[in-house]
Amino acid sequence: MPCSGLSRASLASPPSWSTAGFPPPPGREWPAPKGFAIGDTVTTAAGNSPVTVVGLTEQSQFSVQPTLFVTFDTYTTLRRAANPDATSIPPSAVVVVPADGVTPSAVAASINAAIPGVEALTRSEAVARAPGVSSVQSSFAIVLALAIAVVALVTGFFFLILTVQKSAALTMLHAVGAPASYLIKGLLQQVALVLTVALVVAVALLLAATAGSGSGLALTIVPLDLVESALVITVLSLAGVGFSIWRVLRIDPVEAVSHQGLGGVE
Repeated sequence: MPCSGLSRASLASPPSWSTAGFPPPPGREWPAPKGFAIGDTVTTAAGNSPVTVVGLTEQSQFSVQPTLFVTFDTYTTLRRAANPDATSIPPSAVVVVPADGVTPSAVAASINAAIPGVEALTRSEAVARAPGVSSVQSSFAIVLALAIAVVALVTGFFFLILTVQKSAALTMLHAVGAPASYLIKGLLQQVALVLTVALVVAVALLLAATAGSGSGLALTIVPLDLVESALVITVLSLAGVGFSIWRVLRIDPVEAVSHQGLGGVE
Protein backbone atom coordinates (compact mmCIF):
# COMPACT_ATOMS: atom_id res chain seq x y z
CA MET A 1 0.00 0.00 0.00
CA PRO A 2 1.62 3.29 -1.08
CA CYS A 3 2.01 5.99 1.55
CA SER A 4 2.23 9.73 0.87
CA GLY A 5 3.75 12.03 3.45
CA LEU A 6 2.29 15.55 3.28
CA SER A 7 3.15 18.83 4.96
CA ARG A 8 0.65 21.31 3.45
CA ALA A 9 -2.94 20.79 2.36
CA SER A 10 -2.85 23.19 -0.56
CA LEU A 11 0.03 21.39 -2.26
CA ALA A 12 -0.52 17.67 -2.31
CA SER A 13 -3.50 16.74 -0.18
CA PRO A 14 -6.10 14.29 -1.55
CA PRO A 15 -8.76 15.78 -3.83
CA SER A 16 -11.59 15.34 -1.33
CA TRP A 17 -12.14 13.83 2.07
CA SER A 18 -15.21 13.09 4.16
CA THR A 19 -14.06 14.20 7.61
CA ALA A 20 -11.41 16.12 9.49
CA GLY A 21 -9.15 18.90 8.25
CA PHE A 22 -5.56 19.01 7.17
CA PRO A 23 -3.15 17.71 8.18
CA PRO A 24 -4.28 14.53 9.90
CA PRO A 25 -2.85 14.28 13.43
CA PRO A 26 0.38 12.28 13.87
CA GLY A 27 -0.44 8.59 13.71
CA ARG A 28 -3.60 9.31 11.71
CA GLU A 29 -4.24 9.06 7.96
CA TRP A 30 -6.68 9.29 5.05
CA PRO A 31 -7.01 6.13 2.90
CA ALA A 32 -9.02 5.43 -0.22
CA PRO A 33 -12.60 4.63 0.87
CA LYS A 34 -13.37 1.10 -0.33
CA GLY A 35 -12.28 -1.55 2.14
CA PHE A 36 -11.66 0.95 4.95
CA ALA A 37 -13.79 2.76 7.51
CA ILE A 38 -13.18 5.66 9.85
CA GLY A 39 -11.64 4.36 13.04
CA ASP A 40 -9.84 1.42 11.40
CA THR A 41 -6.20 0.84 12.31
CA VAL A 42 -3.58 0.19 9.62
CA THR A 43 -0.10 -1.13 10.38
CA THR A 44 3.01 -2.08 8.47
CA ALA A 45 3.52 -5.65 7.25
CA ALA A 46 5.46 -6.34 10.45
CA GLY A 47 2.62 -4.98 12.58
CA ASN A 48 4.54 -1.88 13.67
CA SER A 49 3.59 1.80 13.84
CA PRO A 50 -0.23 1.62 13.76
CA VAL A 51 -2.08 4.56 12.24
CA THR A 52 -5.77 5.31 12.61
CA VAL A 53 -8.13 6.21 9.78
CA VAL A 54 -9.67 9.65 10.43
CA GLY A 55 -11.04 10.43 6.95
CA LEU A 56 -11.82 8.86 3.60
CA THR A 57 -10.80 10.19 0.18
CA GLU A 58 -12.16 9.71 -3.33
CA GLN A 59 -10.14 8.65 -6.40
CA SER A 60 -6.86 8.66 -4.50
CA GLN A 61 -5.31 5.34 -5.47
CA PHE A 62 -1.76 4.91 -6.69
CA SER A 63 -0.90 2.03 -9.03
CA VAL A 64 -4.39 0.56 -8.41
CA GLN A 65 -3.72 0.34 -4.68
CA PRO A 66 -5.26 2.14 -1.69
CA THR A 67 -3.08 5.07 -0.66
CA LEU A 68 -2.44 6.51 2.80
CA PHE A 69 -2.15 10.28 3.22
CA VAL A 70 -0.26 11.06 6.42
CA THR A 71 1.95 13.76 7.86
CA PHE A 72 5.60 13.61 6.86
CA ASP A 73 6.54 12.66 10.44
CA THR A 74 4.19 9.67 10.32
CA TYR A 75 5.57 8.76 6.90
CA THR A 76 9.11 8.83 8.31
CA THR A 77 8.04 6.61 11.19
CA LEU A 78 6.48 4.08 8.83
CA ARG A 79 9.56 4.05 6.59
CA ARG A 80 11.88 3.52 9.54
CA ALA A 81 9.65 0.68 10.78
CA ALA A 82 9.99 -0.98 7.36
CA ASN A 83 13.75 -0.31 7.19
CA PRO A 84 15.27 0.18 10.65
CA ASP A 85 18.78 0.55 9.16
CA ALA A 86 17.87 3.67 7.19
CA THR A 87 19.98 6.64 8.27
CA SER A 88 17.64 9.24 6.76
CA ILE A 89 14.27 9.36 5.02
CA PRO A 90 14.43 11.96 2.24
CA PRO A 91 11.21 13.10 0.55
CA SER A 92 10.49 11.51 -2.83
CA ALA A 93 9.35 14.80 -4.33
CA VAL A 94 9.08 18.48 -3.51
CA VAL A 95 6.03 20.46 -4.64
CA VAL A 96 6.52 24.03 -5.84
CA VAL A 97 3.62 26.46 -6.23
CA PRO A 98 4.13 29.06 -9.00
CA ALA A 99 3.60 32.69 -8.13
CA ASP A 100 0.63 34.52 -9.60
CA GLY A 101 1.11 35.11 -13.29
CA VAL A 102 3.83 32.46 -13.67
CA THR A 103 3.07 29.26 -15.55
CA PRO A 104 4.08 25.84 -14.16
CA SER A 105 6.11 25.15 -17.31
CA ALA A 106 8.16 28.30 -16.79
CA VAL A 107 8.85 27.41 -13.15
CA ALA A 108 9.87 23.85 -14.12
CA ALA A 109 12.25 25.15 -16.80
CA SER A 110 13.77 27.66 -14.36
CA ILE A 111 14.36 24.98 -11.71
CA ASN A 112 15.93 22.60 -14.22
CA ALA A 113 18.31 25.35 -15.37
CA ALA A 114 19.26 26.48 -11.86
CA ILE A 115 19.62 23.20 -9.95
CA PRO A 116 21.80 20.43 -11.47
CA GLY A 117 20.62 16.88 -11.06
CA VAL A 118 17.00 17.88 -10.47
CA GLU A 119 14.15 17.19 -12.86
CA ALA A 120 11.23 19.57 -12.39
CA LEU A 121 7.92 18.56 -13.95
CA THR A 122 4.49 20.08 -14.24
CA ARG A 123 1.64 18.28 -12.52
CA SER A 124 0.45 16.59 -15.73
CA GLU A 125 4.00 15.53 -16.66
CA ALA A 126 4.59 14.09 -13.19
CA VAL A 127 1.38 12.07 -13.41
CA ALA A 128 2.25 10.79 -16.91
CA ARG A 129 5.73 9.71 -15.76
CA ALA A 130 4.59 7.92 -12.63
CA PRO A 131 5.71 4.26 -12.65
CA GLY A 132 3.36 2.08 -14.65
CA VAL A 133 1.08 4.87 -15.87
CA SER A 134 2.13 4.80 -19.53
CA SER A 135 2.03 1.00 -19.75
CA VAL A 136 -1.42 0.84 -18.14
CA GLN A 137 -2.75 3.57 -20.43
CA SER A 138 -1.32 1.81 -23.48
CA SER A 139 -2.82 -1.52 -22.44
CA PHE A 140 -6.26 -0.03 -21.89
CA ALA A 141 -6.06 1.90 -25.16
CA ILE A 142 -5.30 -1.32 -27.07
CA VAL A 143 -8.11 -3.20 -25.31
CA LEU A 144 -10.62 -0.42 -26.06
CA ALA A 145 -9.51 -0.13 -29.69
CA LEU A 146 -9.85 -3.90 -30.20
CA ALA A 147 -13.24 -3.94 -28.49
CA ILE A 148 -14.57 -1.13 -30.69
CA ALA A 149 -13.16 -2.78 -33.83
CA VAL A 150 -14.74 -6.11 -32.91
CA VAL A 151 -18.12 -4.44 -32.31
CA ALA A 152 -17.99 -2.76 -35.73
CA LEU A 153 -16.93 -5.96 -37.51
CA VAL A 154 -19.46 -8.19 -35.76
CA THR A 155 -22.26 -5.72 -36.44
CA GLY A 156 -21.26 -5.40 -40.10
CA PHE A 157 -21.02 -9.16 -40.70
CA PHE A 158 -24.24 -9.85 -38.81
CA PHE A 159 -26.31 -7.52 -40.98
CA LEU A 160 -24.48 -8.59 -44.13
CA ILE A 161 -25.42 -12.21 -43.48
CA LEU A 162 -28.96 -11.11 -42.64
CA THR A 163 -29.17 -9.13 -45.90
CA VAL A 164 -27.91 -12.07 -47.97
CA GLN A 165 -30.42 -14.43 -46.32
CA LYS A 166 -33.27 -12.03 -47.05
CA SER A 167 -32.12 -11.19 -50.57
CA ALA A 168 -35.07 -13.05 -52.15
CA ALA A 169 -37.62 -11.14 -50.09
CA LEU A 170 -35.85 -7.84 -50.70
CA THR A 171 -35.79 -8.54 -54.43
CA MET A 172 -39.53 -9.23 -54.45
CA LEU A 173 -40.26 -6.02 -52.50
CA HIS A 174 -38.14 -4.04 -54.95
CA ALA A 175 -39.94 -5.69 -57.89
CA VAL A 176 -43.39 -4.72 -56.62
CA GLY A 177 -42.42 -1.09 -56.29
CA ALA A 178 -40.58 -0.64 -52.99
CA PRO A 179 -37.77 1.85 -53.66
CA ALA A 180 -34.23 1.16 -52.52
CA SER A 181 -34.49 3.98 -49.97
CA TYR A 182 -37.38 2.15 -48.31
CA LEU A 183 -35.34 -1.06 -48.03
CA ILE A 184 -32.32 0.81 -46.69
CA LYS A 185 -34.51 2.62 -44.16
CA GLY A 186 -35.75 -0.72 -42.87
CA LEU A 187 -32.18 -1.98 -42.59
CA LEU A 188 -31.07 1.10 -40.64
CA GLN A 189 -34.05 0.76 -38.30
CA GLN A 190 -32.97 -2.78 -37.50
CA VAL A 191 -29.42 -1.59 -36.86
CA ALA A 192 -30.70 1.18 -34.57
CA LEU A 193 -32.84 -1.30 -32.62
CA VAL A 194 -29.99 -3.77 -32.15
CA LEU A 195 -27.54 -1.02 -31.13
CA THR A 196 -30.00 0.50 -28.66
CA VAL A 197 -30.64 -2.81 -26.94
CA ALA A 198 -26.92 -3.62 -26.92
CA LEU A 199 -25.97 -0.24 -25.43
CA VAL A 200 -28.65 -0.48 -22.74
CA VAL A 201 -27.44 -3.95 -21.75
CA ALA A 202 -23.80 -2.79 -21.82
CA VAL A 203 -24.51 0.23 -19.59
CA ALA A 204 -26.46 -1.96 -17.16
CA LEU A 205 -23.56 -4.41 -16.95
CA LEU A 206 -21.11 -1.51 -16.47
CA LEU A 207 -23.22 -0.14 -13.61
CA ALA A 208 -23.30 -3.57 -11.99
CA ALA A 209 -19.53 -3.98 -12.38
CA THR A 210 -18.94 -0.51 -10.93
CA ALA A 211 -21.15 -1.21 -7.92
CA GLY A 212 -19.36 -4.51 -7.31
CA SER A 213 -15.81 -3.27 -7.83
CA GLY A 214 -13.54 -3.65 -4.83
CA SER A 215 -10.65 -1.66 -3.43
CA GLY A 216 -8.19 -3.45 -5.73
CA LEU A 217 -9.60 -1.86 -8.89
CA ALA A 218 -12.28 0.67 -8.12
CA LEU A 219 -14.33 1.64 -11.18
CA THR A 220 -15.77 5.09 -11.78
CA ILE A 221 -18.16 6.02 -14.58
CA VAL A 222 -17.47 9.33 -16.31
CA PRO A 223 -20.72 10.32 -18.10
CA LEU A 224 -18.96 12.25 -20.87
CA ASP A 225 -16.63 9.33 -21.65
CA LEU A 226 -19.60 6.96 -21.66
CA VAL A 227 -21.49 9.13 -24.15
CA GLU A 228 -18.41 9.49 -26.37
CA SER A 229 -17.85 5.71 -26.38
CA ALA A 230 -21.50 5.10 -27.28
CA LEU A 231 -21.29 7.60 -30.14
CA VAL A 232 -18.07 6.05 -31.49
CA ILE A 233 -19.56 2.56 -31.38
CA THR A 234 -22.74 3.79 -33.07
CA VAL A 235 -20.87 5.55 -35.88
CA LEU A 236 -18.54 2.61 -36.52
CA SER A 237 -21.41 0.15 -36.43
CA LEU A 238 -23.32 2.19 -39.00
CA ALA A 239 -20.17 2.30 -41.11
CA GLY A 240 -19.89 -1.48 -40.73
CA VAL A 241 -23.28 -2.02 -42.37
CA GLY A 242 -22.18 -0.01 -45.40
CA PHE A 243 -21.56 -3.20 -47.37
CA SER A 244 -25.07 -4.39 -46.54
CA ILE A 245 -26.47 -1.12 -47.89
CA TRP A 246 -24.37 -1.59 -51.02
CA ARG A 247 -25.89 -5.06 -51.46
CA VAL A 248 -29.39 -3.60 -51.17
CA LEU A 249 -28.61 -0.94 -53.76
CA ARG A 250 -27.44 -3.64 -56.19
CA ILE A 251 -30.75 -5.52 -56.08
CA ASP A 252 -32.18 -5.92 -59.58
CA PRO A 253 -36.00 -6.23 -59.76
CA VAL A 254 -35.63 -8.31 -62.93
CA GLU A 255 -34.31 -11.15 -60.75
CA ALA A 256 -37.81 -11.52 -59.30
CA VAL A 257 -39.10 -12.86 -62.64
CA SER A 258 -36.01 -14.85 -63.51
CA HIS A 259 -35.47 -16.67 -60.22
CA GLN A 260 -37.38 -19.94 -59.69
CA GLY A 261 -37.38 -19.47 -55.95
CA LEU A 262 -39.46 -16.33 -56.42
CA GLY A 263 -41.92 -17.90 -58.83
CA GLY A 264 -40.11 -16.83 -61.95
CA VAL A 265 -38.62 -18.92 -64.70
CA GLU A 266 -34.98 -19.50 -65.53
